[in-house]
Amino acid sequence: MQIPRWLAAAFAAVLLLGACGGDDDSGAAAGSDSSDDATAAELPELPDAEQLQPGLLTIADMPAGWAEVPDDGEDEDDSQLCGIKLAELLGFDADEMPHAEVQFAEDVDVGPSIGEEVGFAPEGRGEDAFQLLRDAIADCEGDTIGGLDVTVSELSFPAVGEESMAYRIHLEDPDSGQELDVDVVWARHGDLLIYLFAYDALDNPTKLLQTYAPSAVDKASAELLVGG
Repeated sequence: MQIPRWLAAAFAAVLLLGACGGDDDSGAAAGSDSSDDATAAELPELPDAEQLQPGLLTIADMPAGWAEVPDDGEDEDDSQLCGIKLAELLGFDADEMPHAEVQFAEDVDVGPSIGEEVGFAPEGRGEDAFQLLRDAIADCEGDTIGGLDVTVSELSFPAVGEESMAYRIHLEDPDSGQELDVDVVWARHGDLLIYLFAYDALDNPTKLLQTYAPSAVDKASAELLVGG
């Protein structure tokens, strides 16, 4: 089955730390310790993309025949899942939090493909960020991404990191009936947040996550945490 690239690339809608779209600001107030009319706090300085890069998987970790998928630089604000803005959920006046990301694929159109994103929550807010993210994902059912219908279900998956959660994002084009499952895992180690996604139109993407998530979380923790 040939999946159009625009459908396969919908993984980008499930980013953990990116500037997710949507214009519902209710989550910002819900995630903030301040009152509704208070000014959101300025986001503290956090490690930037260059500093976070050593924590990512590399092409050397991938099977032969795979390649890194280049960032096309397109603006994805209109195709983000659930309108989740983690910085706002934490009560900060910022569109996004610093993060580094990478994607690898044997075939970017149909997979198999694995992607990763890493970043830090502000000091002492990792557990809070994780719970806010969990609550926001619970409200994702029935969302749309660029005209695609979205179904979100919890995914049975071995624990990774200090705590983790996993979901299957089912994407379907209501016009053509074409569909794709994107399996995702979020993990936390202290204030370090790690996100992985996988899709494979010809096989079960959960197997990809089971292969790469443990080593990805271990590498990010070892490289980015003091004493990790």
